[in-house]
Amino acid sequence: MAEKVESPQKCCGGIDMESVSSLAGLFFWQVSDLGLFTKVLPGVAKVLGYTPEELIGKKQFADLQDVKFRDCLGEVEDFFLQAERFSQLVLMYRHRDGAPVWLSLSGEPIYHAGLFQGFQGVAINVTSQVETQDSLTERATMFRTMFDSESEAIILVRAQRVVDCNPAAAELFGYADASELCTKSIEDLSPAMQPNGQRSLDLAGIRLKTVLQKGTHRFEWQHRKQDGTLFPAEVTLSTIPYLGGTALQGIIRDISKRKRIEDIQQKSLWWKQGLNDLHDRLYPLATLSEQLFEITRSAVDIFELELCQVWLTAPGDRCLYCPHRLRENCTGKVDCLHLVSEHSQLMCPLIWPRYPLGHGQIGELAPTGDNKKMLLHDIDSELFDIDFGWFLQRKVQDFSGCRMRRINGESIGIIGFYSGHTISFEEENVLENMAGAAGYAIQSFQDSESLRQAKESAEQASLIKSEFLANMSHEIRTPMNGIMGMTDLLLGAGLGEDAEQKLAMVRSSAVRLLAIINDILDFSKIEAGKLELESICFKMQDTVDELLNLFTGMAREKGVTLSCSVGTDVPAVLIGDPNRLFQIISNLVSNSLKFTHEGLVSVRVSAVELRDDSEVVIRFEVADTGIGIPPEKQDVVFSSFSQADSSHTRRFGGTGLGLSIAESLVRLMGGEIGLESDVDSGTLFWFTCVMGIGTDSCIVLADDVGASQTFTEMLGRTVRVLVAEDELINQTLIDLVLKQEGVAVTLVSNGFEAVESFQKEPFDLILMDIQMPELNGYGAVQKIRELEAGKGKIPIIALTAHAMKGDRERCLAAGMDEYVTKPIVRDVLLSKMAKLLK
Repeated sequence: MAEKVESPQKCCGGIDMESVSSLAGLFFWQVSDLGLFTKVLPGVAKVLGYTPEELIGKKQFADLQDVKFRDCLGEVEDFFLQAERFSQLVLMYRHRDGAPVWLSLSGEPIYHAGLFQGFQGVAINVTSQVETQDSLTERATMFRTMFDSESEAIILVRAQRVVDCNPAAAELFGYADASELCTKSIEDLSPAMQPNGQRSLDLAGIRLKTVLQKGTHRFEWQHRKQDGTLFPAEVTLSTIPYLGGTALQGIIRDISKRKRIEDIQQKSLWWKQGLNDLHDRLYPLATLSEQLFEITRSAVDIFELELCQVWLTAPGDRCLYCPHRLRENCTGKVDCLHLVSEHSQLMCPLIWPRYPLGHGQIGELAPTGDNKKMLLHDIDSELFDIDFGWFLQRKVQDFSGCRMRRINGESIGIIGFYSGHTISFEEENVLENMAGAAGYAIQSFQDSESLRQAKESAEQASLIKSEFLANMSHEIRTPMNGIMGMTDLLLGAGLGEDAEQKLAMVRSSAVRLLAIINDILDFSKIEAGKLELESICFKMQDTVDELLNLFTGMAREKGVTLSCSVGTDVPAVLIGDPNRLFQIISNLVSNSLKFTHEGLVSVRVSAVELRDDSEVVIRFEVADTGIGIPPEKQDVVFSSFSQADSSHTRRFGGTGLGLSIAESLVRLMGGEIGLESDVDSGTLFWFTCVMGIGTDSCIVLADDVGASQTFTEMLGRTVRVLVAEDELINQTLIDLVLKQEGVAVTLVSNGFEAVESFQKEPFDLILMDIQMPELNGYGAVQKIRELEAGKGKIPIIALTAHAMKGDRERCLAAGMDEYVTKPIVRDVLLSKMAKLLK
């Protein structure tokens, strides 16, 4: 029976209830024997949102109770009926705004004159504690779901035993389910010894100590599955609270694959370093025997082999006898497991007539008969006159017989590698590389003198070829300059329609001849690796417009529609070699027009890939509705000197160099080229190239020498030009071209005359031929520059038929300011003159 309290004042024991009830989350209350509030201190406002006056007369355990929890009132009513003290009774109320409030109630009965008057007590807001407990329960369910669904293997260990795990852990260790794994100790999951030689139990104690000190620890560990299989793992061990105590959580990752990759990588580095060292050691050796000894010694050390032997063979060595079951697969050479030769030479005291080739596991080593037999799969062959106890003792398992070859593929020997471990695929590849390197070293030793002589002969032949091409270029371009220049002048002289048609044919033939010459020179440069690309800013639209201007007339004559389009995704300004790009496209367009008799030829330009905002991959397509290319001919159209129709009756001309040069130029531009074609349906040629992305500010506009103004009118003054040229036709041509532009021309025939004229008369500019009698252009420029010392510098343009790689650089280095090749293009010459004179 609870103690009878006579009055509320006594119950409170003199405590200042007003002060205490002002604390947040706490208020004092009194109710009558009917459960109606008779007194509530102000702290209630902070808890339930009501003032004390608003609660007086309300039934505490009904009016404010949440309707869902009123079934709990029976317990409260028992306290009332029995007038017994109660404490920490948690009930849910509703705040004035409707929000749930959990209160922990403690109360005691009030007596007056021995009669029960009601209860008084305290209410404490425990809403946050109740919600926290609910949240913890919900989170526990969520974490269990996450734990079970985690793909990483997780185990919980307590007192050296697995007390919990997820399904991934059971699968990793090979158990049927988690419950089966949870019966095991950590000793069951590890071998007795770890790879470093320490006992697992001893090392586990060290790991546990580290975890207890740091809270978490990551390390590598060798685990054991249920079937006894060992596997390397990465373990992350940490301490976590568990059932009122502490447990160890282990996250286990199988790193077998990673270990294999690391082992291969480490061995690859070792092998590579060993082969590099071998390469350096072989070349200084004085004799072939020393080289072979170094090869075998290094192979044993680098690859941890039991035996390595080298045989030198004659070029005619071949398989004389094939022990294969599938004899129809024997080629007589590489495919056979053995090579039999009458020219055997082994660099050791013994000589063997049969050499192993290929790769194979040694299935059985057994002394049979004379102890000379060795079983390789199904092959029983006498390989070595050696005691097989040596092989058995070293447990030789595998062999790899690799040919040593010359660069031309000719066999010069065989290396036999014999291993006590299974030779991996990676090792086979490296062994073959070693055999190749050894073969190359031996060849270099045997053929060093002949290689040196061949190199000198090749260099001499290349020099002669380069000189011949340079001379051929000069000798052909010089008369071509006269033919094309004079033809251009006559075409504008008003000779009549018939004459102009014939002259146009002459010029067309000259252009074709010049194109052939350029193709031959380009092919020679590409073949010698001396063709270089420019890197300048240009506008793709300008290149396309130039293409249209060049081929529109030809297309119109054939009745073929020519169209060109540049995609909006193509940058307006690009950085690259516009001349070589134009050469590729014009070659493809010319080719399409040649084989298209009706329909259309279309050129499409688009961007296919943007790289780092500084580079772009451009795709070009030239499609036609022509005769198409047969499938069997498509593979050769890009080959040098090849054409789809090579018969004597073919209808279309050409050297067969154009597409080959185009392909080489595309490769130099970092792209690819290809085609799609159907006979009688047309052909689509495409290629890509990598270009830089430029801006308008990097474009250097060409000087505009307009047709409506002469050269001197454009400059606004008279221009005096000295022309040094020994060829009469070229003198006449240049003189006519310049005089039509109002230029005052002085002609001289050699370098001495040029220097003399320069000293006598003032000139604004000099056009200097390079190859002249008595004193060439280089010598004349040198003397002129010497005479200018301390004075003004006159502009000099090299006017030459030398168009090989390096000629332009040589002219500029000699002191010239510009470079123009023959045949002379009028607009190009005048543009460069205007640039220097401005």
